[in-house]
Amino acid sequence: MGCCCPGRKRDRFVGAFVVHGQLVQVGKDEEGRFRVVEPGGRDLRSRLPAHVVKAAVSEPDLHQDANEVSGLRTLASTGCESEQQPTSLQDVVSSTGADMNLPRKLECEGLPARTSPGKLEVQQESSWTIEDIQSGRMDPLWVPEFSSGHEVTLHDLDGSPDLNGAYGELVSPGQAKGFWFVAIQGKEGLKQVHEGNLCKTHPTVLQDANVHSQWLTQMHNLEEQSEARHRAHDAKFQSNRQLVATKAAARTAEALEATRTEREEVESLLHEALRQGDAEALRKGVERGHAVLEHVKGAKVSATSGLARIMLIAVSRLEQFDEREDSRKRQCDYHERVRQGQAADWLMTEAQLWDHVEACNVERVNAGLKAKLPLFTRSKDGLRSSILHVACRGTSADTTDTDLASRRLATIKSLLVARAHANAVDAAGLTPLDLAVCEVGQGASDASPTLHGLRSLGFKTARDAAAQVQDTDEKMAPVS
Repeated sequence: MGCCCPGRKRDRFVGAFVVHGQLVQVGKDEEGRFRVVEPGGRDLRSRLPAHVVKAAVSEPDLHQDANEVSGLRTLASTGCESEQQPTSLQDVVSSTGADMNLPRKLECEGLPARTSPGKLEVQQESSWTIEDIQSGRMDPLWVPEFSSGHEVTLHDLDGSPDLNGAYGELVSPGQAKGFWFVAIQGKEGLKQVHEGNLCKTHPTVLQDANVHSQWLTQMHNLEEQSEARHRAHDAKFQSNRQLVATKAAARTAEALEATRTEREEVESLLHEALRQGDAEALRKGVERGHAVLEHVKGAKVSATSGLARIMLIAVSRLEQFDEREDSRKRQCDYHERVRQGQAADWLMTEAQLWDHVEACNVERVNAGLKAKLPLFTRSKDGLRSSILHVACRGTSADTTDTDLASRRLATIKSLLVARAHANAVDAAGLTPLDLAVCEVGQGASDASPTLHGLRSLGFKTARDAAAQVQDTDEKMAPVS
């Protein structure tokens, strides 16, 4: 009887196996430890594990025929149903009808027989002995990951990235340990690939991917052809661009040589105009400089740096000069519009406005009115004259000066439009019309054009104004 405790490893499979025609069972004791038992005719009343029975009905191995698989299934089922376990392989064969010569057949072919859970497999290495198992030199449960004929997928190939995802079939182990010769779909010859870059593929997946693998290879070839055409196209246009650049450089050199004298003259002209502050000469020099720089456009900066620098200074000075001229022009335009009465004179005082009214300067009066100067103040000479009293002074001179009369009436109209009081009385109780009549004379009042104009504008004497106010009060008084 031999026992070995493989330990608790997840990648270790547990089940019954055959060594030199002797059935060996693997199970657990009450403490959960593994034990390997060779019955040797002794009745240990142990049972095959349940997963062995379940695995016994799996797909047959490629190295087994139907009769051999049938015998194994009968072997597994018999071992589970009987209370007494068979003591040797002869007892199992006699009770199940399995082929007694199955292990020998396999050994004659040089392939020792072994079983993983419920499935008979063929070990491609040297035969095992019970001494190898007891000494730990050979694990009876070891199954190689790859073998010849397996269908695999290639991945993580840094040297040949175009083969990643390709499908192939293992032919034989490689020259170095861990390498395999692989026949790749769509490729001629064999390629030696490490096991770390191989992945098992289900047969149906490989069959469905044959066309896909070929398509990937064709697509890779087409991409290489497309890249080659693009490189040829770029090389062609690169040569054309170089030719164009060479011609442009030659033209620029000729232009620099042809404009050498012109550039020197323009620089001298600009320096002299800046020194004298001559804006017109500076403007002409800037125009010539722009024309020269446009003619040698594309030349090296060092060739035109002097002219370009003086041009920048000249353009900046011209901009400053033009801004000052524009400001001066706007100011002159404003003063002209103030003089014509079209803009407000914000610097005019109230006393100046009264002086312009007395002088009948209608333009300056309009400028003062636009500046919103007050019109309801009275004179401070004790006469309490209004601004219209001041406008009606000197009416006697209008009989001989028609231009003065027209300017006086225009000034009075502007004051009335600005809401000046036409019939205000002074300290003597006289209205502006009374003052004008007194200056002209009672006998000549009917012939004065100024008085006729004042009456047409609504001016009244103090008596007429009082009568009008009385009539208005009577009309508005309530009827008793």
